Amino acid sequence: THKKAYHISCAQLYSNTPSDFDFKLKQTATPLTTTQLVGLLKTVDVVFPAMHGMFGEDGGVQRFLEHHKLSFVGSGSQACRKAFDKFKAHQFLQARGFYTLPCVLLKKGIHDHRATIQTFFAEHHIQRAIIKPAVGGSSIGVFSVSTPREAQREAQFLFAQGITRVVLEPFAQGHEFTTIILQNHEGVPVALPPTEIETDYTENQIFDFRK
Repeated sequence: THKKAYHISCAQLYSNTPSDFDFKLKQTATPLTTTQLVGLLKTVDVVFPAMHGMFGEDGGVQRFLEHHKLSFVGSGSQACRKAFDKFKAHQFLQARGFYTLPCVLLKKGIHDHRATIQTFFAEHHIQRAIIKPAVGGSSIGVFSVSTPREAQREAQFLFAQGITRVVLEPFAQGHEFTTIILQNHEGVPVALPPTEIETDYTENQIFDFRK
């Protein structure tokens, strides 16, 4: 949240988790001012953003790099901003003819979403659903639910955490694959080999960030 930059050692790049060095930065790393950070980044050929969540994937760091005319890998700030909000991304894709799952947006401040949730379950014959923050990391605050009552309970839990917008959608049953698409030097999209995610989805488990 403070967006403070540090120059870390090569050894710290190979830490197992961010918590290995997060709280030691002041003692083990060199703090950088914005001017120093930009100066350092201008010495490299291309920046590879590797941050997740807020500022890393919502267009924040991309906007910073664009502002300072620094070349970087990945989508630009506008595309990141549109994709980071799950409900707005859903609307954006749907409006352009892409297939999307049905979903409903629940907003904090409406004290009883019971009727909306029950109608959504009934209309789409849902046996299992996913409820998640509209904005945030891909699996943080994500819950798998089997009944409207469970969905309402988890929505209220998320609202209590300060989240103001929550998305409810059916669980997508089937095999799960990830395919990375890159643009080559001729501007043509190229798909890398698909990777299958194999996990046990019984008992409402999901492939979350811990897994």
